Amino acid sequence: MTDTGKTLKFVDLFAGCGGLSLGLERAGFEPVFVNELDNDAIATWVTENWGELDILINNAGISPAPSEKITNISDEIFEETFRVNVFGPYFCTKRLVPLLLKSEDPRVINVGSTMGIMSSDLRGVYSVSKTALHSLTIAMANEFMGSISVNALSPGWVKTDMAPSAPGDPRKSAEAAIWVLSQPSNVTGKLLRFQAELGWSS
Repeated sequence: MTDTGKTLKFVDLFAGCGGLSLGLERAGFEPVFVNELDNDAIATWVTENWGELDILINNAGISPAPSEKITNISDEIFEETFRVNVFGPYFCTKRLVPLLLKSEDPRVINVGSTMGIMSSDLRGVYSVSKTALHSLTIAMANEFMGSISVNALSPGWVKTDMAPSAPGDPRKSAEAAIWVLSQPSNVTGKLLRFQAELGWSS
């Protein structure tokens, strides 16, 4: 994003990865952290307090049954995984599009995963949900081409509430997000990791 001298406003729809948001806040961004899926309330708050939105980070994600076969998990776990990992980003983005379009340089980052890269090794509900999120990223990037930059960021296996023993530092995720935001606005519809582009399939 270009340096306009103003404090950029962003919404972080998150689930246990506060380090990413903290890093962005320290970099001069003005955040509102959201861990509820009441998207109309989010849009109302942003409208009443800011009137526009520069950045939306769809950072929420759960993996409640990482080692279970997809047909062995309960219907409730399958639905909940998709509700958080796919429906949440979709509905939140949908509600906030009018506010993003008021920004001079609006950006959306969907936090994806290398586990969601389409391949013959795909397995598990988490991977399937992230593949769906990647597809959503591509579709939104195509539909908002020239008006909103939409990309997916794969931060790696990062220490969060969802993965307390993971080796990754969430502050590195914040640095990666800042790098994505620093790219030209015509960089859109990409899956990015560690300042490099990944393919959507392998």
